[in-house]
Amino acid sequence: MTSLTIEQKQAIRNKIEFYLAAKSISQSRFAELSKISTANISNILKGKWDKISDDIWRKVEDTAQQQVEQVNEVSQKFKWRIVKGKGFLTINNLCQEAQDNNRMLAVYGETGYGKTSALKEYKKENPKATYYVLCDELMNQKQFLQAMAEELGVEVEGDKNTILRAVVQALNSKANPLLILDDCGKLNDNCLRLIRLVYDRTVDKVGIVLAGTTYFKNYVEMRVRKDTMGFRELHRRIEYWQEISKPEDKVVQVICQQYGIIDDGCVNYILSYHAANFGKLKSTITNVQRLRKDEGISLELLKRIK
Repeated sequence: MTSLTIEQKQAIRNKIEFYLAAKSISQSRFAELSKISTANISNILKGKWDKISDDIWRKVEDTAQQQVEQVNEVSQKFKWRIVKGKGFLTINNLCQEAQDNNRMLAVYGETGYGKTSALKEYKKENPKATYYVLCDELMNQKQFLQAMAEELGVEVEGDKNTILRAVVQALNSKANPLLILDDCGKLNDNCLRLIRLVYDRTVDKVGIVLAGTTYFKNYVEMRVRKDTMGFRELHRRIEYWQEISKPEDKVVQVICQQYGIIDDGCVNYILSYHAANFGKLKSTITNVQRLRKDEGISLELLKRIK
């Protein structure tokens, strides 16, 4: 039998590391599953391979592969479902208001409060007239304009003014469009000033929704206080700031029930330690689903999730 290469051994070690992380189990437990010593597992993970025979490597590989397949199978079965709580419905209504009445409105709240999920769901339910752009901190003005143009289906080349005119023309030609700009707090000042230009050139024809964390709102207001060029004008054009709060207890309880967590003690534990935002809640429920195997979800199992 051909000896294993360094690359093959590295791939096996990667499988072990993946499984240990995904299942939150110890090296000793994996050693039991593999029916080899804990010392051998430790040496494999530390890169001390001189005394590890190919037979041990192959035995570990068989176990790791089986466990990775189990984890992947659980991952494929697990699908996060959106619960339309108060925050979701508030964002939906805000988008509808902006679209129906050609207003520029803003929504803000801490990360993980469900803003992006609700905005994307609105676009999904209104695909013909809703345009969604996710902003990031690396965007300059031209890249920001190109992102809007691409979302609008506009193919345009040239300088910033050329792209801006194409974006504005495309928006004005649509029937009752809504432009959603998500994560606006990551944009630099020059990009934020562009939002005012887009608004001014599409006023009374296009709805615009700006979304970001609390930092976004505070930053715009700070720039207004400092009288930074263009920010008083931008702030004045935002007709309303809608705040979104943390997940409601009732929504968390419904989500828990959807995934088989019905014991009051377990639900209360999640509410106390794992429900500060939807991101934390999703990670907790995903991890506990992977850990549970065929067992029920217990408080002891939940406490293993850090």
